[in-house]
Amino acid sequence: MKFQAEIEIDLPINDVLELFQDPDNLFNWQPKLKSYRTIKGESGQVGAKSKLHYQIGNREIEMTETILPATSPRDVNRLFKTKGISNKLTSKFMPIGANRTRWIAQNDFHFNGIMSVMSLFKKEDFKSLINAYLKKFKEFAEQKSLVTV
Repeated sequence: MKFQAEIEIDLPINDVLELFQDPDNLFNWQPKLKSYRTIKGESGQVGAKSKLHYQIGNREIEMTETILPATSPRDVNRLFKTKGISNKLTSKFMPIGANRTRWIAQNDFHFNGIMSVMSLFKKEDFKSLINAYLKKFKEFAEQKSLVTV
């Protein structure tokens, strides 16, 4: 399942990239994230792997993140894997003038096992979740810039 989501952020591209690439900021815009730790390589560098733990209702989900090579310094490519699901997320950041940035999140989900059946019924849930994360990041980034000015 492939889909794209996008949002415009009222910050210069360099500020957006700095906030986005700092794993300590994840907790500010992913409220269900409970822990994040690098398990291989240097955090944020190509080839680095991290474990993420989410608490969603009474379910705990463990996910592995791998940093993939990017085609541009303004792109961030990651592969997320959990039981039955993988998602290659290509985040493209583009300046819109001097103080505004567009984030385009290209998602390429693959499902196996029981998740391949469930995915037929949950497509809109995945889209809603991704859009919610984009919106939360925008809110965090814009609020963070107001605090640090």
